[in-house]
Amino acid sequence: MGYLFFVISDNEGQKVDADIDNYNNSLKSFGADKRFIFEYEATGTCNKYAEYKGKELYVYISFEITSEELSALDISKCLKLTDTKEIIDNEYKQYNFNLAFTDNCRTFKNSNGVLYISPLGLRFVTEKTMDDLIITLKDKNNQVISEYNNSENMLSESNRRDGDITEVQYTIQFENLLDIKNLGYIYINDVELDEAK
Repeated sequence: MGYLFFVISDNEGQKVDADIDNYNNSLKSFGADKRFIFEYEATGTCNKYAEYKGKELYVYISFEITSEELSALDISKCLKLTDTKEIIDNEYKQYNFNLAFTDNCRTFKNSNGVLYISPLGLRFVTEKTMDDLIITLKDKNNQVISEYNNSENMLSESNRRDGDITEVQYTIQFENLLDIKNLGYIYINDVELDEAK
């Protein structure tokens, strides 16, 4: 998962034109003649929202990569800014961002699977589909921070098969950043997970 934030203005610090959907604030393009487009080139989802604050265009981009080959993935090529008015070698000019994976996450596990959690969201990997999956996050005082219920469609589910092995993945992207240092306990269907050291 990733989250990017941009503040955009022209060379003189003036407001740039942007094509923003009036219904949900999703960003389609920006700049003179709508020449710039953010493009996502990985598996998974990507959301691009924008708003004006004074003369500045604020762009918020969140993405969730679903590729199982993360170690082979060059994340700096997943998101590009394309300039549709400048062509080099018969292709639009593209700008890449120097993105990198971070290890700012914690890992918990039990006999059902492994759960990875970061300030942006969580991913639970197991070998079986769980129709009744409840993931509960608690602080160090055992007070509930939040709870995610698969039967209420709060979690995204994806799976892949490799020979006889099936891997099922449940993910959620948090609405707000989570301070994972204050996380004390994680439960899957009321069974506590152990933190992997």
